Amino acid sequence: MRLLMAGVLALSCPAPVTGVLDLRPLRQVAYDYQPYRTPEAMARGHGRVAVAGTAAGWVAGPKKDQVLLRIQVTERFRGTTRPHVYFETYRGSRDAKGAYVHSLSDFRRAVPRGVRLVLVGREKTDQPGVYGVPPQGLILQQVTTRRRELVYALDTVPAWQFPCGIAGLAARLRSARLT
Repeated sequence: MRLLMAGVLALSCPAPVTGVLDLRPLRQVAYDYQPYRTPEAMARGHGRVAVAGTAAGWVAGPKKDQVLLRIQVTERFRGTTRPHVYFETYRGSRDAKGAYVHSLSDFRRAVPRGVRLVLVGREKTDQPGVYGVPPQGLILQQVTTRRRELVYALDTVPAWQFPCGIAGLAARLRSARLT
């Protein structure tokens, strides 16, 4: 019965097809850390803010070597009341001529507008509304014609998987009553 219900649940969770996300621009750093066992543990341990939302575009950050992903917040589990937040990441290295190896367009292709996601992080003390995250703290939903799966934006370890992808993860965080 549980398998049948999971199949019905998966069929009742439509999502736009994103294709496989090429996250190489975001994965320029190797992490040595102890992964959180559950999303609730991460939200309680690291997260001062936990939100679900959609990618709303990339911009160059005010700091050197910084890019920001604007996130339109659709649900708040903990922290902020802002209608949108920014995820901060490293822009990357430069080539011999001083140009960035990854352009802003590369980041826009990596996580295009409309991709559903969950962010768990801490606000930067010097940049209100800008959040840093642990390696598992930005979880993206990629949808192909064959399946829907969650991936970590910053790390290649297998992400937690839930029926209905981001909607299932959001349900877990909602039920954890993190506030």
